[in-house]
Amino acid sequence: MDQYPDIEVDGSDTDAPLNVARRVAIVRQYLPPGDCRLLDCGCGAGGYLMALEEQAGVPGYGLEFEQKKVDTAHARGLHPSRVIQGDIQAMPYPDSSFDTVLLNEVLEHVPDQQAGLDEIHRVLKPGGHLLVFSPNRGYPFETHGVRRKSSGKSLPFHTPFIPWLPLRIATRWLDFPARNYWPAELRSLLKAHGFEYRHHQFVWQTFENLTGLQPAWMRATRGTLRRLSLVLEKTPLIRRMGISQFVAVQKPSRP
Repeated sequence: MDQYPDIEVDGSDTDAPLNVARRVAIVRQYLPPGDCRLLDCGCGAGGYLMALEEQAGVPGYGLEFEQKKVDTAHARGLHPSRVIQGDIQAMPYPDSSFDTVLLNEVLEHVPDQQAGLDEIHRVLKPGGHLLVFSPNRGYPFETHGVRRKSSGKSLPFHTPFIPWLPLRIATRWLDFPARNYWPAELRSLLKAHGFEYRHHQFVWQTFENLTGLQPAWMRATRGTLRRLSLVLEKTPLIRRMGISQFVAVQKPSRP
């Protein structure tokens, strides 16, 4: 990948209300008490920044590659000093600027993930946390879509078991717009960039964007959907097929 692809996926639950609330609750566990300088890398139009401020009391900062999304964030009320256009691979922040950095379904899209992780390590304060939500290759469907190399045509969105194919075989015939990580692979990648492992968990989807789901129906079943997602996340074996995974790592307090 030599440029950032469009990361908005039709039918994605990432910005759906229940999923936002669930992920904010996970992030809150790793926020330091008192004032916290948080950076959301690849913040899009600022939806999670707004949710973190509303639900966790943290007025964070955002970096977004696409100017159109930055403009939307500003139009939604996020101050231009808080959300700026920039590249995670070369961030405009001084060393040790943030207590927490969030990558919410972003790392898999970064063209040079090595440079991106090195930059995050640089802007984090010693002892600060990097919090990563990323695709889970144990989920049997490729959530970013796949194209045939021969024709350029996309496979049906819910073609099963594509992520489970060995990459050396799959990439002969298919183009993948984003990376997909096995849990051990993601942990190893983060450790290789100087981070200390703290926690890993699988994250199940919240089923909010089911075909035909209407607002009234969703309101009536909000509690059921939330409970179902949490039950699946805690069920042995099944939890390993969650649509995403969450990893918390920490920059060492001492060099």
